[in-house]
Amino acid sequence: MNTELNTEFQIAKHFRDGWQAETRIALEGGRHLSITTRKTSRGLRTNAQAYRIENGFMMFVMFGDYAKTLAQSTARCTEKAVADQHRQALGQLDTIKAEVLAFYAAKEE
Repeated sequence: MNTELNTEFQIAKHFRDGWQAETRIALEGGRHLSITTRKTSRGLRTNAQAYRIENGFMMFVMFGDYAKTLAQSTARCTEKAVADQHRQALGQLDTIKAEVLAFYAAKEE
């Protein structure tokens, strides 16, 4: 398995919610991490969420898998604002990965 971090992200304009950015990273133990930045009713929000891929589907267990809001702002949903906030969140990637590993380690105890 390739454990190198890919901090590249895709940004696209969606019909309903405007600009969105996403980064997906493979983690140890068959888990993956998704970091997304998008418009919400309260402005821009960047979330991190861990999941597994089972039978070709992303499987996330509410309250059972790691999920965290990394940043929230009242900025307008422009391509630049989404990209800037997403890059700032990616700057925390080592910390986020450590939190994810600790989250699942605590569940196994």
